[in-house]
Amino acid sequence: MSNIISTPLATAKNAFSALKKRTDEQTQDLLKHLAIAIERNSDLILAENQKDLAILSENSQIRDHISLSEQQITQLAQSVRTITTLNHSKGKVLVQHQQNGLLLEKIEVPLGVIGLVCEDMPNLLPVFAALCLRSGNACLLQGGANALHTHCCLVELIQNILQQHHFPKAAVQLLSTDKATMLNMLRANHLMAKVVACGSNALIDFVRTQTTIPLLAIAPTVCHILITQYADLKKTINVLTQHPLSQFSLCSALNTLVIEASMAEKCLPSLLPSFEEKNIEIFADERAFPILDACGEYHHLYKSDPEDFEDTAFFPKYAIKTVDSLAEGLAHIQRYSTKHAEAIITESQSEWEHFMEAITATTIYKNASVHTINSYNTPKTTTYDGLTIKKLLTTQWIGIG
Repeated sequence: MSNIISTPLATAKNAFSALKKRTDEQTQDLLKHLAIAIERNSDLILAENQKDLAILSENSQIRDHISLSEQQITQLAQSVRTITTLNHSKGKVLVQHQQNGLLLEKIEVPLGVIGLVCEDMPNLLPVFAALCLRSGNACLLQGGANALHTHCCLVELIQNILQQHHFPKAAVQLLSTDKATMLNMLRANHLMAKVVACGSNALIDFVRTQTTIPLLAIAPTVCHILITQYADLKKTINVLTQHPLSQFSLCSALNTLVIEASMAEKCLPSLLPSFEEKNIEIFADERAFPILDACGEYHHLYKSDPEDFEDTAFFPKYAIKTVDSLAEGLAHIQRYSTKHAEAIITESQSEWEHFMEAITATTIYKNASVHTINSYNTPKTTTYDGLTIKKLLTTQWIGIG
């Protein structure tokens, strides 16, 4: 194995052994101080983030994905605080019985060293590291090169807090961004307990083909807002212009507008100024395209293909699907939804009830954006699209004679 990964792995394994000696109360205190440090170092984080943005062209599709604001840093700190309140089952006895003179106990324990492979996602790294620490695991992080300055700043901040609280610094490490390092980590079968891949389907598919280590894939999501004939026009425009345009890098950002034909001509032209302000690429179906095209020259308007309704919103892009009925709209969502967050805009109580019955998703909204609740700051059980403390634990049998 190459030294570029063997040394971090060895120090991470030693750090994992040291973490076993830390109590949950000590870890919670550590994470509370990490949240404070993130807030206090907001200016430093933003300055490093600007270095990453300065390298990118103004029209780069990933600028929104890696850009951080003061508000987002505050949210990030709050997400770390939330992790201190999550239900914690490390050390929990799941099964206990007597057999052959032994008292057998099945308990939940940390996995060991966990690797994260993700794209340019600076808002994920501290959350993932906090989850690993709270569950008693060490972690190796590999993020995308486009957010390197931001990633380095955040991990250095985490390591400083670890040292200040007498935790092993090597419990959280940032690896280099090159492909060789990634492949070495993915092939460290006997040293890595689990790999978490978060990003595009292409990244997840690549990781899946390159590793035999247990893999937790956090796939991109496809989210919809369904606008029915009973939607209030003013409320619709407010929801679509004030909320889902703010940050496309969230996993719960809007991907597709599904709109009933009777609302399309009333609603779509009013949205164009907001689309233009945010440089949104619009992929409109055969009925929505002429409505938008008639509003004047818009450089980011395209005719949609079927695959546009499967794409994720990691950069400013909408697909627009026109339907003739609520039933047709629900059928479209059922076909393409990744069951993360879905929304309907309607004043009809019966439509809302039908929507709730027909759609399966983690979060369902009425007259609100699909990312009204931040995807990594949801209550008590999960913190980032299915990434939970429980998924970072395993079980162990203990026999006492």
